[in-house]
Amino acid sequence: MDSLYIRNLFCVLLFFVSLAAYSQNPENLYENAEKEFYKEELGNALLIYEKVLKKDPDFKDAEYKAEICSLLTIYREKQIDKLLAFAETHGKADRFYKYWLGRVYVSRYLFEEAVQAWREFLAAKTRKSPEIREETKDFIADARIKIDFFENTDDYEIHQLGGLINTKDSELTPVYFEEKQELLFMSSRESQGSEAFKVFHSIKQEDGWTDITEIKILGAYPEESANLQVVNEDGKLFLFKEEKKGGLYFSETANGRWVRPVEFDSKLGSTHIKSHFFINEHEDRIIFSTNKDVKNKGLDLYQSFRNHETGKWSKPAPFADVINSMYDEDSPYLSPDEKTLYFSSNGHASIGGFDVFRTEFDSMSLTWSEPENLGFPINSPDNEVHFKLNIDGTSGYFSSDRLHSKGEFDIYFFWEIEKINIEGRVFDVAAKMPIDDAVIRFTPSQYTDEHFKSELDPNGKYKTEIISDEIYLVEILRNGKTIFTDNFEIHETGGVNTTYIKDFLFNQPKPESTEPIETVSISETPVTSPQVKPEPKTDKQVEETPRVVRQVSDLPKDYSVNGKAIIHNIYFGFGTAGLSRSANPVLEELEQVLKANPKLRIQIGGHTDSIGPEDANQWISENRAKSVKNWLVQRGISRDRLVAVGFGESQPLASNDDEVNGRELNRRIEVLVIK
Repeated sequence: MDSLYIRNLFCVLLFFVSLAAYSQNPENLYENAEKEFYKEELGNALLIYEKVLKKDPDFKDAEYKAEICSLLTIYREKQIDKLLAFAETHGKADRFYKYWLGRVYVSRYLFEEAVQAWREFLAAKTRKSPEIREETKDFIADARIKIDFFENTDDYEIHQLGGLINTKDSELTPVYFEEKQELLFMSSRESQGSEAFKVFHSIKQEDGWTDITEIKILGAYPEESANLQVVNEDGKLFLFKEEKKGGLYFSETANGRWVRPVEFDSKLGSTHIKSHFFINEHEDRIIFSTNKDVKNKGLDLYQSFRNHETGKWSKPAPFADVINSMYDEDSPYLSPDEKTLYFSSNGHASIGGFDVFRTEFDSMSLTWSEPENLGFPINSPDNEVHFKLNIDGTSGYFSSDRLHSKGEFDIYFFWEIEKINIEGRVFDVAAKMPIDDAVIRFTPSQYTDEHFKSELDPNGKYKTEIISDEIYLVEILRNGKTIFTDNFEIHETGGVNTTYIKDFLFNQPKPESTEPIETVSISETPVTSPQVKPEPKTDKQVEETPRVVRQVSDLPKDYSVNGKAIIHNIYFGFGTAGLSRSANPVLEELEQVLKANPKLRIQIGGHTDSIGPEDANQWISENRAKSVKNWLVQRGISRDRLVAVGFGESQPLASNDDEVNGRELNRRIEVLVIK
């Protein structure tokens, strides 16, 4: 009996050992991975494909599928060279290769490349189900919306906080306590269990943020209760705890330290507020998100007011339907004047997950405006939450899990920026013709997902808006491929009423000398132009031979239309028409002369060297003159007193054989009295 029992037990054990071995067989592991892959459980599929590869590194297409899974889950920023290399192997065998490539491109915000991949997928003469065709067409339509979204940036710039603030974990609900220049936020770093989020802080200094420290006295919170709110007026830090009805607690500082939180108001319990709350500066209005409405399963925004006479809080009432949608509205923030409400939503005109929206209150009609998406770069195709303004009303912080985040959610600082118009021309010097059928793209150094671009017209001209005071990578792209790159730095300000002229030339000859340009002050040496063939006379040109004057200040001394100043310290780089700050002293002198002599009318002449095609140089010279004219107009000089004329390369002051004291002298501005 005992012997039979032992034999049966041995057989059972052998069966389970065989079963375990069978389940770990590469074939069976691969089958399980495929099931997860086509259910789009890509994280699970990746883990199983990796097990397959450990047992057999060359097993079928496990490496190819694992690469797709990794790029679409935990390695969004990894180089895609390996996936592109699969195009010649597994990519030819898998009719869905371009489909997955488009998905990978979208995950890293390369929408134009994604559209191209999906078009090729649809165009391929392979069998596809109607469902996958429709899905791909929807992907293309959505990508086109995102292309437009990225190209129409709002008037903000953002900065991902560095140092030790952002980690591989989540950082949420940033608030800035102005009086102490203290940033407070919640993070799941070094946490375990359900109450994973703790409160941390750092002090802002001239050279960055101080070391990050935990404020242990404030406790730990589950993710759904992770929320902080600072009331700068009285220095309170508000938190939400589920310990009692109402749940709202606050902490204050004593001897420079935050103290243990205490209940805010015992009468608040009847309102049943939720954790994602906002409290105003007067502490008599609370806005929060909840899904209490059974008809709408999403989160809605509600608000409650405190009666100053009784101290009681009103029954929470929902915001209007213009704000609350069939989707989720969360993370409310109300401006100090209580006229602008900011909130996150995955409804309305969201471009991805949760976006930040803004709505304005009309005190006359007592209504809120249609919510407006704050646009890129505040919002992205991922999630943006916990948007909060600083006291200045033009800057603040929010959290996002967008591309380039270190962890799940990172903290970003934002501020309003000033834009400036920029226009110019792109010219191929070697081919002696403008670049057309291409795109120019400006990518700021501060945030590489953002860019400003313009189509080049048949004459190579472009026009767009860019951020003032920034350094850019400039790319010329044709058919999606970069054919030219350059670096460009701009420090001009003045808003969108200012236009900066900048030309880009490639295939240009290298300068013969790298010595510093030697400039000559206009007050030192009079320069006489060589004899040139006279241009046809127009009403904009001078009928008499100009008399060269020594200084700008000499211009108004003779109104007989013959005063001319050759300004030697307004120089331009090769192929450019933008003014640098070094030109300000002489331009300011010219400005003072014009303001002191209100009857004076002048011609501003732009000149170039002889490098490049004549028509290109003519166009550049015109824009150089316009740059000076615009500079003066911005400082109050009437346009009617200024005539901008381009002379191209027709009137050189020196030989064009050398750069220093030659071509660089010919890239100049001349000012002439015409009335």
